[in-house]
Order: sequence, then structure tokens, then C-alpha cells
Amino acid sequence: MNRNLMRFLLSCILTLALSHARVAQANGRPCHAGLKGGYVTWTKTGPSSGTGQFIFPSGRVSVLPDFTWEVTGKPLSIVVGQNEPFSGGNSMKGFYGSAKNATNLNIRTESNDAVAGTPIPHSVILTIRFNSGTPASGWGFSVIDIDVDQVKLSAKDTSGQLIATPTVASWFIQKFDADPSVNGSNIPSWDSQSAAVVGSESSSTLFRKTIEGGLRDTEAASAWFQPTTSLSELTFEYQSLQEYATPSFHVLVAACGTTFTAPTPTPATSGDSDGDSIPDATEGTGDPDNDDRPNYLDQDSDDDTIPDSVEGTTDTDGDGTPDFLDEDSDGDDVPDAVERDPDDKDTTPSGVDDNRNGIDDAREGDTSDPLSDKDNDGTPDFRDLDSDNDTKDDGDEAYDLDGDGTRDVDPSGQDENTNGIDDAFEDFASPDKLNSSYVGETNAAPCSSVSHVASKSRVLKRLAALADRVPQFAGKARACGGKVPDSTVLQASNTRQSFESLLDATFKDKALSCPASVCPLEKTKAARSTLLSSASQLFVYAKRAKQTAQRSCASTLPPDTGSKPDSRPRTEAYLSQLEKEIKKLPKTRTACEE
Repeated sequence: MNRNLMRFLLSCILTLALSHARVAQANGRPCHAGLKGGYVTWTKTGPSSGTGQFIFPSGRVSVLPDFTWEVTGKPLSIVVGQNEPFSGGNSMKGFYGSAKNATNLNIRTESNDAVAGTPIPHSVILTIRFNSGTPASGWGFSVIDIDVDQVKLSAKDTSGQLIATPTVASWFIQKFDADPSVNGSNIPSWDSQSAAVVGSESSSTLFRKTIEGGLRDTEAASAWFQPTTSLSELTFEYQSLQEYATPSFHVLVAACGTTFTAPTPTPATSGDSDGDSIPDATEGTGDPDNDDRPNYLDQDSDDDTIPDSVEGTTDTDGDGTPDFLDEDSDGDDVPDAVERDPDDKDTTPSGVDDNRNGIDDAREGDTSDPLSDKDNDGTPDFRDLDSDNDTKDDGDEAYDLDGDGTRDVDPSGQDENTNGIDDAFEDFASPDKLNSSYVGETNAAPCSSVSHVASKSRVLKRLAALADRVPQFAGKARACGGKVPDSTVLQASNTRQSFESLLDATFKDKALSCPASVCPLEKTKAARSTLLSSASQLFVYAKRAKQTAQRSCASTLPPDTGSKPDSRPRTEAYLSQLEKEIKKLPKTRTACEE
């Protein structure tokens, strides 16, 4: 056989084997036995240092030790925030749960001040030092928002020795788009030779040492990893690839939980150990909600927030599972936890259960909780197939997401976690993800079912890129002995603030809702025109600042126009990108608000 052909076949076999290994790893369940995962809480204890701590429910701890972290290099800002929720487009969510309310560490580098083709002048190094050696499995981390930048991973074992790059690279699980819009287009490159996540398209997909011009912003390109080695230290080397840019990246760390194994007495043949009016012998020792409490000791055996004492042993939908074990008691595809309170006005769960009775402490004593009964027919919504009595089934209305009278989500026939909820409906565990008209009077679409957060964030990102050019060039001019007038810098700042205020006032973050029959619309044309005008004004200020820098620095900065093309995106490109995102904003908004 031809030697080159043999090498090619061996390469294919190896690639396929690695692919299958990753699939097997991603399809596994490291957070076994119901010990659900959780995300670390980041805390700043100094300007560039802090701690990471896992806060699990009482009686449960993280398998991953707490840690300290430190940022060195040239950071422009270090922020602990909650502004990078995962979308549904990644498998890390399946391992450790949603990161929607998890904190992340957001680090931004100083703006690069060199032209394309020169060495990268600024970098940031985030070092995590674990308080003790990590386990060899059961935890993971992600890097998010790798746009016109890159991040290289390295680690040390428990003896303090650097771990070989191929081993670090083997921890890679998946590249994904973390943008809430889940459009799937914002995917980074993965450089396994260097163990680096690289954003933006370029002539090279490897970890790069020089600045490149004109790169495409990949928005929320992300990747996640699961170590298979015990570590003492984990390092992220972050660099910006774009000249005159200050991009940032985010880090999330997640881990499984573990707990003590308490002795479990055998349920009595008669009696009611948890006091829910269901005999121990009926409830048995099963644990369908995986909370480490057998049913006969659990006052909410299916964890649907409705106490067993309320649900009882009735089998409303006749599926063979009594309501106290059925997360969809009436079989209408709308979870009991949603129908219990479809307006989502009830007490927010605390996530703590100190007395380990299966009821969240925030709902303790809620046995007489008034369950929702929208049509006042005496049957609570979680047992009523037509909660609003409009002759249309709740499931058909709830999953008619666009209000056209046709269900948009159908059952898959699969229930991987055996919780009684079809896998097709697992992502609809919150009332705000459904068409709320299933408990209204008609099947009309709600006023708005989409938040403006994603579109606003893209506008603000482009706004920052354009507005930041004013102080950037002002700094460049100062370095060369020149000066951009203070009035120009101040006017640019004021224009930016006015832009942000108008954007926030016109396009609210939270999705709007109002009675289905009353949805007046207002045009946003005037606001959009004002935003476009403000963008043009910022462009003028940026051009003035750049011209001053050009005059001051002469040959240091190439001209914005001329016979030799500028290798960097010109100021016009920043304006064009911002205008493009402004024009994507909704053309109308609802006049009613919550």
C-alpha cells in the first residue's frame, strides 16, 4: 500500500477514534446520582486577584476545591458579572446545568497600539491556584467571547510540574456559540498543537504571535473543557489579535456535587414518616428527583414545587404514575412547576433545604399554597387540560410560540432523564418561554415573546468599538507630543451616554407582556434615526482625533486613505458596523409593559 495513503488512513482512524471518545465523554453523566453540578462564585479581593468558591445546598459540597486567582500582564478591566449566560447550543449545560445566573470572570486587555504584522504588545495571564489537588474528573471550565483574540491553556499537576500540551489539548470537548440568539455562526478555531482557542478568521488558525488587521468579529465564540488530570494550577494566556482593539473574554468554572451518605431506615409497612398523608409503603424507597431522599422521606418526591400532600396518589392523566411522582400530572406537556404558578409571581426558590424534607426553605410551610386555577372551575391548572376554558388544549396553546394557531413544538418520544417530561419540552421549564395565552382568553400571540438583550448587546459592542477610538487616538497623540482638544473627547463621551440612554429607554431588556387582545404598537423610527445620527457624530469625533494623532505622529500611523491601503479597519468600517446593528433593532415596540 502507498505509504502516504497509509498515513492518511491512520490519520482518519485516529481522528474518528478521538471523535468517538469525545462524544462518549460528552454523553456521559459525570454529575451522577442526581448530584447536580454548579458554577463557581467569583469574588474580587483585590484589584487583580480574588477567590472562587462553590456554594452548594446544605449537606452537599463541590468535588472541586475552592481556589484563588490572579491576573497579571496588561489588564484594562477585571469584572465579576453575570452577563454571559450560556445558550442552549452547548453540551456543558447538559453536564452541569444552566449557567444563566452563574458569575463569570470578565477580563479585558489594554488596547493594542501597534500595527498589523508586529509582535502583540499586550497580554493578560489569568492563573487559578487550587487550594488542594483537583479530582481527575467531574469538573470543567469554559472560555467565552473569543472574538478578535485568542486564549492559550496550560496547567500544572499536583507536583508543580507543567502538564504536556497534548494532554491539555485532550481536555477539549466542544466549540460553540454562546450568543443567546443561538445562530450557530460564532464559532472559534481550536489549535490542538498549542492548546489554544483562536477567534476570528485569518490566514492562520494557529496560536499567533503577531497582530493581524481586518479580522472578523466572531461575537460570542466559545469552547469548553473537562480535565482528566489532577491539577494544582490552571492558566489562561489571553491576547488580542487586532490593532487598536480592547476585546475581552470570560471564564466559567463548573463542578459536580458530592454529599454524605446518610443511613436510610427501611420504611414501615404502616405509617407516614414524612407526614404527607401518603403511607410509607405506597411511597417506597425510590428517588426520582435525585435529591438523596427516598420518597417516603421526601415531601416533594418529584421536585415540581407542589407538595406531595397536595398532589396525592391520584393519577390525573392515567399514565400509570401518581401525581406525586409525575412532573406533568395532566399530561398536557406543560410542567406542573409552570402550571402551579403560570404568572411566575410565587416565591423564588432559595436552593437551600436545611431540614432535608424535600421542600425548598423559601417554600417551607407552603402546603396550603393557593394553586393557580385560571378559569375558576375548581380544578387547579396542573390538573386541567384547558386552564383558561377556551376550548383549546393548554399544550397546543403553550407551544404555539408565534400565535398563529399551530403548535410549534411536538413531543420527541424521548425522556432521557426519566423525569416524566418529554425531552422536547425540557427547555420550557419557565413560564416566560411559553405562549402565555394558554391561561388567557384567546390564542393570540403575546405582545412580545423576545427580549432585546441580544440585539442591544451587539449594538453596544459596536458602539464601544467606535467610541473608544476617540480616547485611543487622544492617547496616541499625547504620546507623540500632540493633543486632541478636551472638547472633542467630552463631546464624544456625552454622545455615547445619550446613545446608551436612548437605546435602553426604547428597547427594554425584559420581554414585554400585556392582555392578548390589547397589544398597541409604537414605531421606533424616530429613536432609530436619532441613534444613527449619534453614530455619525461619534464618527466625526473619531476622525478628528485620528487626524490629530496622524499629524502628531507623522510616520507612526499610516493614513486613513491614500495610495497604500491601510491594513487596519478604517474608522468608516466601525461606523458601518454600528449602523448595521442599529438597523437590525425592532421597528416597532409594544406600548404596554409589565
